[in-house]
Amino acid sequence: MTKLLRLGLVLAVCSANGALARDWFVREGAQGGDGSQGKPFGDPWQALDVCEANDAIHVTQGKYFGRNRVGYWVIPFDGVQVIGGYDKTFASRDPWANRTELLWDKSSKNWPKEDRVMSNMKGVVIDGLTIDMRDQNKYQDDAQSGRQDTMVTPDAMRFSRSVTVRNCVIVNPGASGLTVVQGSTVENNLIFNAYGWGVTVNQSSNEGGASAQVRNNTIAFSQDPKEPGTGRYQGAAIAALGPVNISNNILANSDNNAIYLTAPVDKVAITGNLFFMNLFSNLKVGDQLAIDDKGLDQFEELGLKAFDGNEVKNPGFELDPKWLDGFSKRTAQKPGKVEMNDLNQVRQLLGLNLIGSGGAAASGVCPAYDLDKAMKLLAVKAKQGAHRAKLEVKLQGGGDSGPARSYVKSEVASWVKNPASVDGKALEIVVAIGTNGANVSGLPSTMKKDEHDGATGYVTTGDHETLTLFYKRGSSAQRFVDDNAGWYSGQGAPKKTFVARGVAYKMNSLPKAGFFIDTIEPNDGGGGGEAVRVTGRDWFVRMGATGGDGSKDKPFKDPWQALERVEAGDTVHVAEGEYFGKLKTGKWKIDTSSIALLGGYDKDFTERNPWKHPTRLYTPADFKGGSRDGYTIEGAGDHSGAIVDGFVFDKKLNNLYVASGDLNYSDSTDKREHIWFSKPGCIIRNNVFLNGDEGALRVGGGITIENNIIINHASAAFASSTASAGSPSSARTPSCSAGTPFTSARGTAPTAT
Repeated sequence: MTKLLRLGLVLAVCSANGALARDWFVREGAQGGDGSQGKPFGDPWQALDVCEANDAIHVTQGKYFGRNRVGYWVIPFDGVQVIGGYDKTFASRDPWANRTELLWDKSSKNWPKEDRVMSNMKGVVIDGLTIDMRDQNKYQDDAQSGRQDTMVTPDAMRFSRSVTVRNCVIVNPGASGLTVVQGSTVENNLIFNAYGWGVTVNQSSNEGGASAQVRNNTIAFSQDPKEPGTGRYQGAAIAALGPVNISNNILANSDNNAIYLTAPVDKVAITGNLFFMNLFSNLKVGDQLAIDDKGLDQFEELGLKAFDGNEVKNPGFELDPKWLDGFSKRTAQKPGKVEMNDLNQVRQLLGLNLIGSGGAAASGVCPAYDLDKAMKLLAVKAKQGAHRAKLEVKLQGGGDSGPARSYVKSEVASWVKNPASVDGKALEIVVAIGTNGANVSGLPSTMKKDEHDGATGYVTTGDHETLTLFYKRGSSAQRFVDDNAGWYSGQGAPKKTFVARGVAYKMNSLPKAGFFIDTIEPNDGGGGGEAVRVTGRDWFVRMGATGGDGSKDKPFKDPWQALERVEAGDTVHVAEGEYFGKLKTGKWKIDTSSIALLGGYDKDFTERNPWKHPTRLYTPADFKGGSRDGYTIEGAGDHSGAIVDGFVFDKKLNNLYVASGDLNYSDSTDKREHIWFSKPGCIIRNNVFLNGDEGALRVGGGITIENNIIINHASAAFASSTASAGSPSSARTPSCSAGTPFTSARGTAPTAT
């Protein structure tokens, strides 16, 4: 397997009997690799883009910025491991010396709103990564002496299913250092200078009654942007909102509480932890009870699962004196449980002057801390907390070999109604893919239903016969099907077909035919990946014509007349001029598949050049029929494959303007785009869009937008969503500012047809 798999090469996937999970490799600066150890990828996102469930991604020391350098990574499947800290040869692993840093490019214009690392998959492992969000945070001054009060920044890591996070360093996180759910394991991590919470453990019904394990971590200086020293829920090292065992951690210098607990106390254990200088309490139980340094014996009275071995002790942090100076001046002014004398003792050890009541000018919340200096907190002599450790290099040993089978070519249409005739046979078939999320409850008894997903498959003859395509959850087959689902609904010949190799089955549910996918690829031969476009009749339209029949010699006067008569595959040719639609509404509908609407002809239909012979579609000034609101061209019914090519769309007369000539956005009622297509295969090209009160185009998936000029709109040029199509649109639209002439479009004028 290579990184080119997503571009259409054969996808080797797990067979029905399973396959070894494989290893992927990433090295800073690598180019053109395939993810092997000899030819590694250059960034973890490339491995995440091709990995399968339970694969391991090994990453060397270096600085990584993600896809398009936007600074976030998403774990796509269950059980995926991301393991950092390797040397350049993958021979040894030391995450604290060989730092694998996941960063945001501070020169980027794209400020990320996503958490740095995130996933909603279960069983994920994150091991040996370094995250410093200093460059992404917004500060109140150039000295980075405190965060902006209005700042909203994502977490360093956030997971909604059980996860293991170990041997990581998180410094200056935007908000929480780490958000996990019950059932997770969080161990041997350093989390420093969090804006809110160091670690949050949430409840989750998906994890049964499992408890999170938070052990051997150093979580220090979790800060409250509003009210430090008052005991509120922010500014806590650990927010225990779900069942959790908290053991052998250093929980120090929290703005409010070392542990803020709202989970049922009988589902929480707090053992062997070192508490130090938490400003309000070491444990706050909701709004009911706070236990400070002098009351650790009260843990026994709470009804916790376990409570032994906790102590209050100075861990002996080596801190930056200048940074601590600002922090302690800020917190010394608060009437919390930590007395000013205690703060002064720490300051005195660092050679700082003693401070009196009120202190001097204080720093803001979470002033930036240097990563190199934060690493020194791992050198504490206390037995609790995070420490550097010797780590072994372990590879999974899986390869990328596909299933060892021979496949017999077979026509799906020959057995889809009688799947018993091919039950258990290894076949190569050509199918179309419909929607994903198909019912897999009728899988063969040898397969676990909770390990598989499915999609609706169709025969390619357009007869609407279906079968269930199913595959291992988290496999490359799932990626491929997810990326290609939704193009086809069973009506007419499919525009895209695929070659699938696997095993046919008689299902125990409807539809009765099923097919387990071993490999799948675009059908580039034996019928082609794209169906040939249906060729229909030609219709002609000329401004001012009367009494026509739509022929070239007797054209219609407006495109609406042709669009009310077209059949699949027809083409409507429109000469230069101004057109207003039926009853001058300035609206047209395409409700038939594979219709082409072509403008820009001269009056004799001998030349087509939209830039020389503009064909304008709009609502005229003298329209008095009611609302001017609406799409100029709207796809209705099955309008898949519609083409709109060579027109001028102008909504100027639908808008209201103030005396200065500026748009009166609030009072203008036409908030619709010029075109709304939701079906795949549509093409919008060689058009000019002007003066929209909102955007120019609204499109679903699988739509091509190319060589258009879009001028003077009050919103985004176009909005794309999956709509009913389910596949991404392709936008290739020149960037044009107001006043750009028509002749600036790329390419030559289309040839007359």
